[in-house]
Amino acid sequence: TNLKLLEDNKILLLEKDRAITKLNSNSTEKDNATAEMSGLNKELDLIKAKICQHEDKTNELESNSSKLNQAMSKLLVENKTLLLEKDQAITKFNDMSIKRDKLAAEMSCRDKESEAALALEESVAKS
Repeated sequence: TNLKLLEDNKILLLEKDRAITKLNSNSTEKDNATAEMSGLNKELDLIKAKICQHEDKTNELESNSSKLNQAMSKLLVENKTLLLEKDQAITKFNDMSIKRDKLAAEMSCRDKESEAALALEESVAKS
């Protein structure tokens, strides 16, 4: 029976050694997996940072685009206002030109009337 116990003990020691070896192997695999997971997490963090940078840039571009559209709208309104003012100035200029021409015609008539009256006076004075 002692022999049997020794053999059983040997078997148990071998099983214990195998279990320890397997435990060490599992621990190494776990450490490797943890290191790989840590590397992947770092890569994910870098990707997240790049995504945030792209989102920030996109937001900045959208904001600039919106500002540009507002400025364009404002310029279009100013341009329409200036065109309207130009049209009004042209109309006023044309109206004033017509008035000037009428006044020039009236002055020409008065000059002719004055010349005729003067000629008549001279002719009456000679007679």
